[in-house]
Amino acid sequence: MKKLFLSTVAVAATFALTACVSEDQNLAPNEAGKGYIALNVTNDDALTTRTVQTVDDASTWTVSVSGGTTNFSGTAAQLATTPFSAGTGYTITASNYADLAAALDANGGLGDAFYTGTSESFEVTAGGTATPSVACGTAKNARLTINASAFDNITINSMTITAGSRNVIFPTTPTTTTAYFAVGEALTLNINYTAADGEKTVTKPIAALEAATANTITLATNQNGLINLTITYEGTFTEGTSATYTFDAATGKEL
Repeated sequence: MKKLFLSTVAVAATFALTACVSEDQNLAPNEAGKGYIALNVTNDDALTTRTVQTVDDASTWTVSVSGGTTNFSGTAAQLATTPFSAGTGYTITASNYADLAAALDANGGLGDAFYTGTSESFEVTAGGTATPSVACGTAKNARLTINASAFDNITINSMTITAGSRNVIFPTTPTTTTAYFAVGEALTLNINYTAADGEKTVTKPIAALEAATANTITLATNQNGLINLTITYEGTFTEGTSATYTFDAATGKEL
């Protein structure tokens, strides 16, 4: 299992939360009886080959604090300078985007992995710094890559995947592109291409994807002008499976 760590030490320079409020007298006079929060975030990134990654800049992560006597909602950078009233029952939620919709809208509509999690209850002490940990776990959405690098002798005009009201446009150059989708959505792949005898369209439903899985659609043509559509699924929760669909390049019909 891979882990993405954002340690208290790593964020100290960014958040400036530690070693500066250890005594109550270090607080401004009107902030007596308050403390600060130093955030620790871990992600299980099952979709990468690197064993440990450090978040270079977590200042834009969305953070919300509830419970206790002070509520907060904003970015991790704003959290760094926000004092909290001493008390118990605080929890903190962190995510790399404001919500799943924002993650799916990133990168020109191709989307990005979405991580979120909530800490256990913790206490803020006067003049101290609480260090709760947020375990985001694996990505809450799924990754889907279309590989059309072996799509020879046919010109691809467009490749799109529809997911509800969302229409994700895959560029035809480069021929390998990755996008992200919500879990449980019914997807439809649409390919428009030009063969020797004219323009054709292939439409194929794709089974709903599971969270934290890397999925690949491979498009290829054989010497007879047929189109082989191979779909493979790799991920944390399921064994890898594959399915191949063959289409007639001339008619677009599945054989």
